[in-house]
Amino acid sequence: MTGNDKTFMELALGEARLALDTGDYPVGAVLTVNNSVLGVGRNALFSGGRTVNHAEHSIISRNSAKLREIVHDQSDAEICLYTTLEPCLMCLGIAVMHRIPRIVVSCPDPIGGTLGIDPDQLGPLYKNWWPDFEIGLFKEESCDLIISFLKNEKLSSWERMLQEFQGLKASW
Repeated sequence: MTGNDKTFMELALGEARLALDTGDYPVGAVLTVNNSVLGVGRNALFSGGRTVNHAEHSIISRNSAKLREIVHDQSDAEICLYTTLEPCLMCLGIAVMHRIPRIVVSCPDPIGGTLGIDPDQLGPLYKNWWPDFEIGLFKEESCDLIISFLKNEKLSSWERMLQEFQGLKASW
């Protein structure tokens, strides 16, 4: 991890806090190219009214054309996605398809995370573009935001998630 990683993850945590403030599941993301911010995003599952409004998916979608240009014109560009929660299958898929080579994850996701996927079991398209992951930068802060959100939710399905995240944090 570098000083830039900390700076960008702090920015992602700020986005997660904004998501929490608007009543959304608190996940934030930052997309960088050559250590410059290309975009920031946060979950808007409830405030945006669409299940696909995940921080990572939204930020990559908004910057899709620019990413394509960078990948094709600057093969040595350093592209990185910072996210406060381990990506779901949808968000990992869009990152792989956009050839994002590095993903820095704050908190593992005991419910819907994808880091257990073995890329060797996938076809060559996905396997060749599989990113490197770094996990754990500010994991407690990110986990605390999620626990805070889940404690305020009254749905029974959220209770199980709360227990999983509390158990995860207790294991550190």
